[in-house]
Amino acid sequence: MGCILVNPKFTVFNEETNEPMSGACVYFYETGTTTKKTIYSDRACTTPQSNPVTLDSRGEASVYGVGQYKVVVNRPPDVSCPSTPDDVVWTSDPVDGIGGSFFVNISDYGGNLKTALTAIGSTKTTLVIAQDVSLTEGTSIPATLELFFGVAGKIILGDYNLALSGVSIRAAEGQMIFSLTGTGDVTGTIANSTVPVNWFGVNTTPGTTSMETAIEAAYSVAASSSNILKFIPGQIYATTDLTFSGAGAAATPAGIDFGGCELRALAGTSILLTLENIHLDNERFFITTPVYLNGNNIAASCLKIHGGQRMRLAQITAEYATSYGIRLDSEANYGLYYSTFDFVSRMNGGHGVYATSPDSSYRNAANVFMIHASQNKGVGLYADYFQNKVTLIAESNDSFAAAIYHTRDLTFVGGYSENNHENIATDGASDGTTDTSFYFSKDALGVKIEGGRHAGEIQHLYALPYTSGSEEPTASTDYTAASQLQGAVSGVKGYVDSVTLTSGTWAGGDAAGTIYVYMLVGNAEAWLPEALNIVGGTADIATATGACTTPHTGLFENTTTQAILVGNNVGLGQGFDLSVGGILSGGIASIGAAGIASIAGTTQQVITANRSRLGTNGLFLAILHDGGGTKYDFSLVVATGSSGNLVVANILNSGTDLHFDVDNAYGGGGTEKALLIHNNNASAVTGVRYSLIQIL
Repeated sequence: MGCILVNPKFTVFNEETNEPMSGACVYFYETGTTTKKTIYSDRACTTPQSNPVTLDSRGEASVYGVGQYKVVVNRPPDVSCPSTPDDVVWTSDPVDGIGGSFFVNISDYGGNLKTALTAIGSTKTTLVIAQDVSLTEGTSIPATLELFFGVAGKIILGDYNLALSGVSIRAAEGQMIFSLTGTGDVTGTIANSTVPVNWFGVNTTPGTTSMETAIEAAYSVAASSSNILKFIPGQIYATTDLTFSGAGAAATPAGIDFGGCELRALAGTSILLTLENIHLDNERFFITTPVYLNGNNIAASCLKIHGGQRMRLAQITAEYATSYGIRLDSEANYGLYYSTFDFVSRMNGGHGVYATSPDSSYRNAANVFMIHASQNKGVGLYADYFQNKVTLIAESNDSFAAAIYHTRDLTFVGGYSENNHENIATDGASDGTTDTSFYFSKDALGVKIEGGRHAGEIQHLYALPYTSGSEEPTASTDYTAASQLQGAVSGVKGYVDSVTLTSGTWAGGDAAGTIYVYMLVGNAEAWLPEALNIVGGTADIATATGACTTPHTGLFENTTTQAILVGNNVGLGQGFDLSVGGILSGGIASIGAAGIASIAGTTQQVITANRSRLGTNGLFLAILHDGGGTKYDFSLVVATGSSGNLVVANILNSGTDLHFDVDNAYGGGGTEKALLIHNNNASAVTGVRYSLIQIL
């Protein structure tokens, strides 16, 4: 709507072009009626004038009135104004005349804002600014004053601050109205629902002109006013590091409307956008419409979220960072809880999404993530001290689809992963041929996969005992720069994930403990007591004292035998169908309430599922259940002849020294590779040993 100026000049501006509407006809009525009300040509309101009024070439007319009016603006006629409006541009009802609000022009006060404010005082007034107005001292504008900026109007702050106190502003979203060329800032609050970034700077060359100062100024006002920070749809905003932070709802905007804009990193950028400690217990913070974060092959990361609560961040795309596309940090005083995120992270120089805790604490929980990570040079999702619900789509990443370190409760729901490659050099050659889905460390506890389709192998850790250690190998923190060990005799190789020291010292040459390795080349059990060499480095850094074993990882661990969902919409839980096939040796002792088979254990239980299958979905299921204290060795082999494509082992035992060995789990006739799942409810068991997995 155009602005109506009743005193001293009535002016109408075209709402689309912000230009004066010359020749327009303006009608004045009693409020809420079509009864014309008298208007005047003098301030004393003694000389009536014609109604309607025809605006001059500048879109102006001298109009005075008493009380309130209904004002109707009609488009310019071909000849003369009709008796009643026939082509209405807009209607405003009520509009105040003398005795209500006043409309004045800054030019009436010599273009001096301080002079205008002194003259106006506390009278409810609209101040028109259609020229450059330079501050000469720090200035405060009260809530009783409305600012209307004409097409060429702006306030130049220089080195003086401008404080706003609930001021209403009328200006085009793309127009700069505050020039921040000096040290002066715009502070305080406005009554508008949105605060456009472009009010604070001219985006001369989108993608090249730095808009950092304008963005930060607009964010500050939006946060103080609890309003929405507004970007112009489709525009490119070039900037270096941006940080939006707040300790509570009063210190943050109501939301950020990116409007499908792009933030593009300029030279010197480390993290393009940081959202820090945004706590919104009333759940009103949001990011609307898409936003594209372009690292421009400059920024180390496109987005960092450092703590926060109850955020709703949707449709965020991060590309071309030199390291992590998106980083999630949570630690003391910066926990990340009860939020929902929708991320696309692709073509970055490191991991797609990197979630960690700098102080190694579980303060990243109860969040829901939708992550699409593709074509990243690292892992699709790297998660450490992470306990959330994730729908992951990971495609064509150079490393794993997901790598999970410390966790206590992590659920993958649906999603899919494919064509993700290890891509770690072996003997100097890139190995990008093996499709891998998940990597789980020894500290990955309580992980579940519910539904979805995740192609490729699952990588696990192997525990390699050592003595006589004289040089500690380099452990991987994010699958880079890790030492690769090789047995001097067996030739078996593996990358170092972590190292524990239980006795001795490396400097003393008598270090002893366990080296955890992954991505083995060769048979783990062939790693004989032998010298260990660093591939491409020092020989005989320690002595392996025995074969590798796979420690209990807590993989898919929970406390119930029901409702575990794995694979491609495959359900295992209440009412599971076991109607087809049988077990060749051992038999089915009972089918419990959970709808799954229970097989009584013996001191040596061997089940071979060659030519056998349970259920109609190509599954093989085995359960060892014992309430005594006897030692058991349980060996499960699903041979090539089986039609099963999934092996599930469920151990319920309260005894001691339980040894569970799985050898050569084949996919058989299934279309997907075999996947072995553990559901361990053996809290009373001691001496548990797991030996697994070779998935072929």
